Amino acid sequence: MSYAQHPAYIHLSDKDGLPDIEFYSIIEDNQGFIWLAADTGLYRYDGKTFKNYTHPKKIGLSVFGLKIGPDGKVWCNNIAGQFFYVEDDKLVLFTDLNGENKGILPQFTFMKNRLVIFALRKGILLFDLKTQKKLPSSILSDAYRNVFVQNDTLFYQQSNLVKYKVDKQEIHYKNIETDSSQFSSFQTKHFKFKNQSYLYYYNYITNNSHLFKDKGASYQSISLPKGIESNKVIYAQVIENDLWLCTEEGILVYDLKEETLTLKARYFKNKVITKVLRDSEGNYWCTSLRNGVFVIPNIYIENYELPQNLSNITSMEVVKSTHLLCGTHNGNLIDIDISTSKVNIVKLEYDQKVSSILDDSYNDQVYISQQGKSFIFNLKTGLIQEENVFLNAKDLSLISENKFLLASFEDAKIIDFNKSDLNQKIFSKLHTGRSYSSYYSKSSNTMYVGYLRGLRIYKSTGDSNVIMHNKKSIFAIDITETSDGMIWVSTFKDGVIGIKEGKVLKHYTLQNGLLSNQTKVIEGDGRTLWIATDKGLQVLNIETGRLRNLTKTDGVIAQNITDIKIKDSYVYISSNKGVFRINKDKVFTKKKLSGFYFENVLIEDKEVTLKNNYTLPHDHRKIQFRFHTNGFSSQKNSLYRYRLGGTKDNWETLPYGTNQLTFNRLSPGKYLLEVKAVEKDGIAETSSQKINIRVKHPFYQRWWFIISCLVTIIFVLWFYFWRRITKLKTKQQELLEKEHLQFQIATSKLKSLQSQMNPHFIFNAMNSIQNLVLKNDKQAAYTYLTKFGSLLRDNLYMSEKSFVYFDEELSHLKKYLELEKLRFRDDFEYEIFGEETIEDIKIPSTIIQPFVENALKHGLLHKKEGIKTIKLEFYQEKDILRCVITDNGIGMNASREIVGSQELNHESFSTKSIKQKLTLLKKYYKTDIGFYYEPITEGTRVVIKIPSLFETPDDFS
Repeated sequence: MSYAQHPAYIHLSDKDGLPDIEFYSIIEDNQGFIWLAADTGLYRYDGKTFKNYTHPKKIGLSVFGLKIGPDGKVWCNNIAGQFFYVEDDKLVLFTDLNGENKGILPQFTFMKNRLVIFALRKGILLFDLKTQKKLPSSILSDAYRNVFVQNDTLFYQQSNLVKYKVDKQEIHYKNIETDSSQFSSFQTKHFKFKNQSYLYYYNYITNNSHLFKDKGASYQSISLPKGIESNKVIYAQVIENDLWLCTEEGILVYDLKEETLTLKARYFKNKVITKVLRDSEGNYWCTSLRNGVFVIPNIYIENYELPQNLSNITSMEVVKSTHLLCGTHNGNLIDIDISTSKVNIVKLEYDQKVSSILDDSYNDQVYISQQGKSFIFNLKTGLIQEENVFLNAKDLSLISENKFLLASFEDAKIIDFNKSDLNQKIFSKLHTGRSYSSYYSKSSNTMYVGYLRGLRIYKSTGDSNVIMHNKKSIFAIDITETSDGMIWVSTFKDGVIGIKEGKVLKHYTLQNGLLSNQTKVIEGDGRTLWIATDKGLQVLNIETGRLRNLTKTDGVIAQNITDIKIKDSYVYISSNKGVFRINKDKVFTKKKLSGFYFENVLIEDKEVTLKNNYTLPHDHRKIQFRFHTNGFSSQKNSLYRYRLGGTKDNWETLPYGTNQLTFNRLSPGKYLLEVKAVEKDGIAETSSQKINIRVKHPFYQRWWFIISCLVTIIFVLWFYFWRRITKLKTKQQELLEKEHLQFQIATSKLKSLQSQMNPHFIFNAMNSIQNLVLKNDKQAAYTYLTKFGSLLRDNLYMSEKSFVYFDEELSHLKKYLELEKLRFRDDFEYEIFGEETIEDIKIPSTIIQPFVENALKHGLLHKKEGIKTIKLEFYQEKDILRCVITDNGIGMNASREIVGSQELNHESFSTKSIKQKLTLLKKYYKTDIGFYYEPITEGTRVVIKIPSLFETPDDFS
């Protein structure tokens, strides 16, 4: 069977915003806008959105006959006999024939600033484009015929004669060499090909087509090939020296030489194509009836039209330089003859993915590996023999006759087949471990294998090394070589790496031109490297470092590219969307970026009228520009550069996808803003668009204000200094008061530190250490000393801070409690609740520990029986942290009796110090903070209300 190549295309649908499926005509204006005449009206496409144009007096929806007038305006008409043009982004009604055409679509054209209309039974109507007045015309006709203009001469057809007017008086005739009865019911198309005029006729009654060539005195018939004899040609046009015929059965592309039509290609078979447009970017737009719009971004990217169940290609190999052998995901082999495009499909016994194919050119056989099976395909006999030696191959590389390198899910090894007996195999295992890629370099006689754990090189001497990059392993997905001996490695997320003699010399990533760091298959081609990424296809010139891109907008619609093979002038790409063929010598045609312009301008976030000069008042210094590049490709393949000020070389590049520029606070002065669009590869670019911006100076910088200020300057200066001195005095007083408060807090902090480190606590700690040493409990003594030292360091650290984070204060408390637990041993327990509910706040340092120490010293120390316990509870209430400390000690009254009457009414030093500190903080923060005792049946409970902050105040360190 045979499957023709078809240019890769994008089918626009309602998902792309396409407003209709039935289109009659298409044109491109001089700004790069695409205009579409559809069943539902007139639409303009700017590369991003479709905009509808209509008129309140328009009859019906459909429009036809799109044309560009002499002044560059877009024209169209409808069956009702109305003629419109677009001006100032609006559809304008030029004239209405008021039913003169009787429901038949009139043809029209332009000649010498005149609108020429052929109206049924009314002859040819002429209108002056400037005055819109109807002009007298002596040309009448009684049938619907063709009219066209050539070299400022009007031609029209009547029966088997073509008449043309040289001036107002003279009419000449050219005979059409055919039977006049052929023209009883027909449609006529006129086109020029290689400076020669042709007429195409289609007879509705006989369903026959005729082609005539202008021979000067007459039009002579040209024989048509069978493909279009009975095929209605809807539109005929010349593109790139080829004749494109839009028919009811697709597009036919012919080469016309010596009056002979030779079919070159056929596209969109069995679809009614109404017109083809090659736009300024090189895209081919094909409008259709009932099938919407097809866009061919690059005519030199083709794909083989394979059945859908065979389109998921998983591996590919060029066999004997004449065939492509492709493996599919469901166990099929597709054999494509490169020269004839004939396809032969071979079904393998095992319905599993074909993971790798290798051409053994020495023995006219091909190795085929699947997941669970492997085969040898004899090209001479056509027989496929099962040979389960290289099953589950991730990659196969030919080394020499009967010897190849195998990378599989469990290891990498060399397989050597004996010529006489394929069942005798010699295995040479290189390394155990999952491998993904392999490559044998003939130029250096070395092997490369990409493992899960890194890339290894195997030299002819038997040595092997792991190749590292930036001290990291290289995860090699694919490996190839270019003509300079550079080994190139594609990676999973680190781009493409170039290696020579085991050392990394080149590295390409997003930062220096790659579309993505996630690269896939790669293929060397002399001085170029073809790279597949998840964002498209790229070609690297290894000498210049230039990267050129082929993405979805170029027709590479498949992102899952599985293999790349190069043969002569063609690059073959296998993917989940089938097999693509790329003409590498022609695919990178120079493209023009079209239609760059400023879309709108906003001043202080309000849209203003578009113009070339803007003057801003001094208090309106925010200005935003949004810009746009028309075109199907330019919109997606361009980015923008700008400069402000008009210097020569300081262009700034906006990130890809950004189409706006905002200046938030322009200083007073004059500016020249220049913006241009450039292709992503930095080659093609548009001319720059310029806008002048002037920001006015504030009134106090203008001359009249300066003069007025001189009159009153003495008074103003006096008033200013008087107010300044007053403010300074007030500020100094405030600073003195705050400094006094800060001094008091610092003094309170030092007293608190002294109370924490009182001799009783140090003495008790030393006694505990002495007891542990005497008991020869070295580990316990070491632990106690360590915790005691850590607590001392925390005290010294926190003594320098007025505020600490809650977590720091809590950590200090826990260390203190753990130390006391070592001293009390098993007689003491403590619990902490609510710490996880407290946010990341700051509190005054060492403000809780003295209360815990009092509980231990006065309440728990004198408790004789039972476990001594202390419980800490934390609650956060807005800007207050509430801490509740409860112990099961002897209570406050009993404690007072023990210490005696001397201290009965005397506060402890630590309590008094903390009380002073809280009083100062309460005065500073002006909130309800402090502490109080709650009566309980057993022990003591104290509630502390502490100020909590999310930021430390400026007055405290």
